[in-house]
Amino acid sequence: MPSEPENSTGGRVDTRPRGEMRSWGTLSSVGNGWTDVLVCGISLPAAHQVLEATIVMAQKKNVIAGDELACYEELVATIPGVERKGATHPYTSCNGHMFSCLHPPGCLALRLPEGEREAFLKKYKTKLFESYGVVQKEYVEVPASLLKNTEELQKYFAASYRYVGSLKPKSSPKKAASGGKKA
Repeated sequence: MPSEPENSTGGRVDTRPRGEMRSWGTLSSVGNGWTDVLVCGISLPAAHQVLEATIVMAQKKNVIAGDELACYEELVATIPGVERKGATHPYTSCNGHMFSCLHPPGCLALRLPEGEREAFLKKYKTKLFESYGVVQKEYVEVPASLLKNTEELQKYFAASYRYVGSLKPKSSPKKAASGGKKA
C-alpha cells in the first residue's frame, strides 16, 4: 500500500482535485504539537486569538446599557399585560406581531400606523428604523432623549400596541403544522 504524500512539516498533503470537500485542519507530528494544527490555513493559536477577538467585539456591539433597558422596561410597564420578551434584543409583541424592539446599543424602534408614523418622524426629526442595513418601513427610530421621557413616549407606545392589535393575528408554526389545532 503506497504511503500518503507529506508536506515539508510532516503533515498530510491534500491531493484531491480543486472543488472537492477539504478538511478544516491538518495535524503535524513534528514541531510544537498542537501549535502546528491548521484551521482554515491559520495555526490553532492564531485561530483561537481571532475567535476570541471576534467574540469580544460581538459582545461589546450587542450590549444594551442598563439605563436604556430600565427606561424600556418602565415603558413596557405602562400597558398592563404586555410583557418584555427577548434577552439580547428585548422586544414586545401582540398577536404574533412585534411592535417595539430595543436594539444594541440601546436604540428603540416603535411600529406605528402610517399617519402617526409620519407625524412622529416630523415632530422628533428622526428616521425610519434600520436593522442590519435594512430599513424597517413601519418602524420609527426613537430619539434617546425621548426614550428617557416615559410620560411623553407612552402615548406612542400605546398607539403602537393598538396598531398591531388591529392586525390579523399571526398563526404560530405549531398551529399551522397541526392544521390550526393546538398541540
